[in-house]
Amino acid sequence: MKKQYVGLISCIVLVMIIGAIVYFTSANKGVNGTGIEDSVTSLEQSKTNNDDKKDVEESADDNVDYSKILIGMWHASNQLGDGYDDIYTFNEDGTFRFQYSQYDRDREIIDYSGKWVVLDDKSLTLTIDTKHILDTQAPNHSIENRKIKEIALETLEELNYSLTDLEETEESRFPLTIKINGTNYWKLSGQQYSEKINTTKIEKFTKEKINEFNEAASKAEKTPTHENIIKAHIIGKVFDNLYIEESDRKSIDDKRIFLQDNISSFSVIYSGFSSDNIQFIAIIQPQMSNNFDFTDLVNNITGVNNEMDILSNIMTIEPDYFYAIDLYSEDLLDSKDKIKIDNLQLKFDNEYESFINRDTKEINAYLDEYGRKMKTDLSLNNKSWNLFLFKNNYLDPDEIIIQVNGEVVKLTK
Repeated sequence: MKKQYVGLISCIVLVMIIGAIVYFTSANKGVNGTGIEDSVTSLEQSKTNNDDKKDVEESADDNVDYSKILIGMWHASNQLGDGYDDIYTFNEDGTFRFQYSQYDRDREIIDYSGKWVVLDDKSLTLTIDTKHILDTQAPNHSIENRKIKEIALETLEELNYSLTDLEETEESRFPLTIKINGTNYWKLSGQQYSEKINTTKIEKFTKEKINEFNEAASKAEKTPTHENIIKAHIIGKVFDNLYIEESDRKSIDDKRIFLQDNISSFSVIYSGFSSDNIQFIAIIQPQMSNNFDFTDLVNNITGVNNEMDILSNIMTIEPDYFYAIDLYSEDLLDSKDKIKIDNLQLKFDNEYESFINRDTKEINAYLDEYGRKMKTDLSLNNKSWNLFLFKNNYLDPDEIIIQVNGEVVKLTK
């Protein structure tokens, strides 16, 4: 009988030991990430990570300065035909203008204007004080021949719109896109309507540039020297941000392709335009013997007879080896005395980026010999050359990136 009790007790003890082993094994699976508990933890962690990522994205989006980026003309299509679609123009002085599509043949209101402001980061408020309408007293005349009446509103009208989905595009003609009250608009230009800059002035400027480019491009086609090709190529880049008729566009695009295909890879000249027609030209530091084939052209563009020597010798200064660019800026519409840029950097194909050097002690003595100064701030005089240095000895950058007026301008060869 005692033996039976002993056997029974032994069985019970054995069952308890096995149960304990199973329990602790399961518990350890959860801790080690191989059990059900780990799956639950993983899902929770994933949710947390996603929430964190969302918070970061929202935080980054909140940092966008819409009141700066909106300045300019926004078109309700990324195509340009023989007329325009709906257009918003936001001016730096807080005024705006909205023009209805030219394709709307039944329209009575031509446009309205007033004040604009961005509130709560993403809320656009428009206060309308003026409208232009077609004179309905002349029904027998075509829209083109009917007179336009200006109406000053006694009671101001207010519109409140949301701003969403701001994105950089791949098209140089339309650098940005945004939704205004759910409708997509593409940044057509940084131009503003003001007393200094108006549509008549822009139209005149555009015609002048078309004539200037056609003359330069024809010269380059007949005599394809480095000088002729690059000078015409620089002029042609302005059309990325100007409205021109499709008939002119086709001819200009064909010429630009020819020029681009004939640019030497050894060129040290980069250029680009902002959407409000600020021209940037950069001369980079020559590092190979072939770069010096452009010496005469560089000296001609900068007006400095020893420009290439100045830039080339900078890379030999010890203890740091600097990389130099000479940057020219010009407001082609002469509306600014100062051009304030927000950032300047070099970008390379391996995604490496280099920012400007502001430490002057090693370089001042060298530059004094040439009567030059290193630029350490980002406020540029109109029609001026500015020498910037970078602490690296990389070869040619793929792009020189400039941020100006809320826009990213890419300077390329």
